Amino acid sequence: IWLSLPMIRHFNRIHLVLCLQFVDIMAVGIMVPLLPYYASDLGASPALIGIIGSVYGILQIVGSPLVGWLGDNYGRKTAFTLSFVSSALSYMMLGLSNSLLLLVISRIPVGLFKATTSTCLAYISESTPPEQRARYISVHHLTITLGFIVGPALGGVLSKYHYLLPPTVSSILMVLLAFVISGFLPESRVKTETDDSKMENGGPPPEPPVSVTPWFQLLSLKKSFYSL
Repeated sequence: IWLSLPMIRHFNRIHLVLCLQFVDIMAVGIMVPLLPYYASDLGASPALIGIIGSVYGILQIVGSPLVGWLGDNYGRKTAFTLSFVSSALSYMMLGLSNSLLLLVISRIPVGLFKATTSTCLAYISESTPPEQRARYISVHHLTITLGFIVGPALGGVLSKYHYLLPPTVSSILMVLLAFVISGFLPESRVKTETDDSKMENGGPPPEPPVSVTPWFQLLSLKKSFYSL
């Protein structure tokens, strides 16, 4: 019965997305400080380490619009799941890399298909009334900050026990997030035949679910710079 109450259902899915975002950023934070050490152990020079770090951002130029298109046409759950599965694959490949070539290759899936922050912002925008949207977006950025506080500290502690432990933990967390998304998160926006018929009959197009402002674009650029 409680699932039929709109307020409680709304509360559950928004706060579930915020929790997922925190775990996601925490898993990213586990790996961020360790990437230069993995590359250095494989013989990379400081300049090459910097280039390897830029691979993610370069691939995001193509990957972010692609994941955004998938989210618009196939649902935010699809975008979330693709992001988490690709992240799990990349982090495990990174931990198992025994050459610089494999290390670079490990950056490709996460660079092309990881767009959890923008997808989360889209989900929040589509699932909240306008008068509450700014508050939830602010909490969303708070979860990112907390994730980057907890993640690096946890990664440092895990690396003391075994060099494979941080990427293993990050990969497991990403797989768990993919399962949670698939099983428990309702879709935020479903395209209906009504929307299509309005467009075909010359009526007004449906209101866009997300307002992509320069402020949002700057936030996405900041996320691309700091995350894996």
